[in-house]
Amino acid sequence: MTAQDFLSKYLEYMTIWAPYNADSPPGKIRRKQLIALIQAFELDANPGNFLERIKGKFSSKKKDPLNDFPMGQFLYSDDLNDYREIKSKIKSFLDAHYKDIPSKYREEMHLGWLFNNLLLFRIDVHKIAYPDKGMDEGFSGALMYSHHLKRKIKDVIQFNITEIDETLCYLMDQKNQDIPISRLVSEFNYPNVDLDKTESDWLSDSDNY
Repeated sequence: MTAQDFLSKYLEYMTIWAPYNADSPPGKIRRKQLIALIQAFELDANPGNFLERIKGKFSSKKKDPLNDFPMGQFLYSDDLNDYREIKSKIKSFLDAHYKDIPSKYREEMHLGWLFNNLLLFRIDVHKIAYPDKGMDEGFSGALMYSHHLKRKIKDVIQFNITEIDETLCYLMDQKNQDIPISRLVSEFNYPNVDLDKTESDWLSDSDNY
């Protein structure tokens, strides 16, 4: 399982399951999978350091890894060698487009803000660009034509989203790991189930349509 696999699962959950069916069996399984992946990629960093920087105090409130994840708390590192690639890109961008900004804006690279801003944008894009699923009601030719027109825009978006995905995945995993499912299951309680069957069984109940 790579960071890109994780991102794809996260976007699907946040756009399709979390808003409407988070408490359904497929929704609960997907949530457990995401929490396991957050732990496996070490993205559930203790928020104490982050809060000390931002608020000057530590919060003892119980954490929810899935809710904390978009804040990018794991990116607040004191190691200057961390995330050198993206820091270099940011510096080059500022040198090219914002030469006169104060030096503090060049030095204070809040990567957590970058991650949060891009991830929220990526969720919004996924809502628009996600492929249409299922059959058109009544096999409407007009609706089929509508999907055809929308698909043109969706294809353009999907083609141009690569750099954002690469940036998010780099921030999530500098090591470019591919974590075996067996390790996710044994060490992080990842539910390795047939989600298509789970969803099909759930949808077979007419109340869930």
